[in-house]
Amino acid sequence: MSEDLETLKGLIAKDLGLEKGLIIDGKTHVAILEALSRIISYLLDHDLSKLLQALYRIDVNEQAVKQILATEDTSKMSMQIAQLILKRELEKVETRNLYS
Repeated sequence: MSEDLETLKGLIAKDLGLEKGLIIDGKTHVAILEALSRIISYLLDHDLSKLLQALYRIDVNEQAVKQILATEDTSKMSMQIAQLILKRELEKVETRNLYS
């Protein structure tokens, strides 16, 4: 399980174009989600283009992202987007484990 978390953190770091150590030092899915939410919040405020490119690379559901971005409650946007990213990256880890 800890190997899967390390793989997950590595995928997120690669797909967001950031160093793994700078993003996430958590040892649980909840800690990873909270750290990822902070990163997303920063990107929403300072580099939306980079965030949208990362979401495309990660292959997050475009309709779900559009729905989140269309909401008026900006305080929850980063956590909702982080949940989408975490879900998709976990799917990738599970698929890699299945075929390796």
